[in-house]
Amino acid sequence: MSETVRSTERSVSALLFELRGDDYRSVAVWLGVTPYGVCLIDSQHSWLTTRAGDAIVVNGKRETVAAVELYSVSPLSQCDRVVTCAADWIAGNC
Repeated sequence: MSETVRSTERSVSALLFELRGDDYRSVAVWLGVTPYGVCLIDSQHSWLTTRAGDAIVVNGKRETVAAVELYSVSPLSQCDRVVTCAADWIAGNC
């Protein structure tokens, strides 16, 4: 079952992480659902605090996050916005 993280006016159900590389690649992560083949390397982070430059594992390969994009959020007008991290956006810091 998926989970939505909310503040008073903002909520996040899913994020899109763009990955560094020669071609455009990204991975979507729905909060509260363990993505198959995707995990965090640093146990001190959560998907909400993941930032550009952080490392994640995708299908057994270490990848570096190039950007964090709001994927399934409320308000809808904020979808596709690139943010520092989702936790900062929820708090209204970006």
